[in-house]
Amino acid sequence: MDKIATYFRSPKWSSTVSSLNERRWQCGTILRVNAKFEDAWSLEDLASALKTQNGFFALVKSRSGKLLAAVDHIRSIPIFYGEEGNVFYLSDDADWVRRKVNDREMDALAKEEFQAIGYVTGASTLFRKVKQLQAGECLEVTSDGNDLKVLTKRFFRFLHVEPNSYNEDELEQGLDAATVRAVKGLIEYAAGRQIVVPLSGGYDSRLIASTLRRLGYENILSFSYGVHGNNEAKYAEKVASALGIDWHFIEYNNQMWEEVWQLQEFWDYQRWGSGWASYAHIQDWPAVRELKRRSIVQADCVFAPGHCCVTGLLPQSVFEQERLTSEEYAESLMRVHYKIAPASLATQNNSGQPSYITRHLPADAVLDCHRFASMFSEFGWSERQAKYICNSVRVYEYFDFDWWLPLWDMDFSMFWKNIPLKLRENRAFYKSYVKACYNKEGSISGEQLGNAGENLALYAKQYLSSSLLFKKAYVYLRSRFARYSHPMAFYGQYNTGEHKVLMERGYTVMGLGAYDFLKMAENEMDK
Repeated sequence: MDKIATYFRSPKWSSTVSSLNERRWQCGTILRVNAKFEDAWSLEDLASALKTQNGFFALVKSRSGKLLAAVDHIRSIPIFYGEEGNVFYLSDDADWVRRKVNDREMDALAKEEFQAIGYVTGASTLFRKVKQLQAGECLEVTSDGNDLKVLTKRFFRFLHVEPNSYNEDELEQGLDAATVRAVKGLIEYAAGRQIVVPLSGGYDSRLIASTLRRLGYENILSFSYGVHGNNEAKYAEKVASALGIDWHFIEYNNQMWEEVWQLQEFWDYQRWGSGWASYAHIQDWPAVRELKRRSIVQADCVFAPGHCCVTGLLPQSVFEQERLTSEEYAESLMRVHYKIAPASLATQNNSGQPSYITRHLPADAVLDCHRFASMFSEFGWSERQAKYICNSVRVYEYFDFDWWLPLWDMDFSMFWKNIPLKLRENRAFYKSYVKACYNKEGSISGEQLGNAGENLALYAKQYLSSSLLFKKAYVYLRSRFARYSHPMAFYGQYNTGEHKVLMERGYTVMGLGAYDFLKMAENEMDK
């Protein structure tokens, strides 16, 4: 194994060596471990065994010139790798790999994609020689003399499967059973420790809190953050009160963000949390830091955020048209995902699309609505959810806290990907279920508490998508006044003339953050 080098930065990795000179590393928890999994020493066998596993984990094992590695179905614990001088390097630390493969210049196309969407898609990172295991993927490396052979295989894909027929009542019972199993998994993992629910004004965190109450778990704490009086926090406080859960509010303001932006530890977190592949989640970084500083949460607590496989990002066209074109697929990707900054003109192909979109387009010119929806859901899972949303657990790890993602439980995910397309529109079927769960457990019987952001979403759908003039006016007004009204006070950190120019060009808050991060990274490479 002298041609293969490993390094694990996180102390949460455990290591064992057997009498057969087999070495195993694991981070996270696998809920179901069987003999088939333990005995898997080929890529095919490991992929087959992982299909039956549940939990949130990354694993590596080696013996006799072979190394196997895998991340779970949502890439909750990333693994990075690269080759240089006929040596294969693998680590949970992307920068360690970058330094080992001597890569100091970011790939131009990767940078453009990162600026447009907030992460780099596929197995790529910002550096050409540094790769990452994708969600639900395993890897095999064999060393034979001077030759290295690297193979990868996906063992899980979040593909929509349309049933031939269905009974809505039976599906609701199935959703309830899947939810209970998922939250029982969280309870089993927490084992009596304090469970901390970041409570927003939305449905997902509300479902976790309601089900914890339903199952009789007592040691629960919730928190919210943002500017004083923001709508998300108002809804969250109502939910916590109705469920009888302790709730804390961490106030944000422009000055706080200006101060945070100057902290070296904040940039250390962003560099490490990014894995050179994703803009690190910063939204709740100050809140978690404050919860720890004030000892509001217990040291051994488990954070349970509402990241969920029931995403509402399917374009409306899949519910209105039987057939859609690949051109419409590209347009939907741009509108829903590649929207945090204007697309660069430098890499547009002959069809006028940015080059990074081309690799995601279907081979067929026309798709039926079910295949369109399946491809779009898979992109959302493999890219946005795995690279950006669920990668936010790095915040908890940075402050030495534990976490679990109950609504990305494998069984819950498998159930939802088989839900009929009709019931996925605007997540109506799921929302109805969450409201019923909340009303049953909450002390305010029959209260119809919706999502804090629903009115804003409807407003945007009706106006921003229909009027070019309105879009331009919206961007202009946002660039002038958003920093005084944003619910998270994000614009407190974006107060330079350069930021204002970028906002006028159409950069969102996340787009500004990605821009600053890329500048920081380039400056670091120049040192």
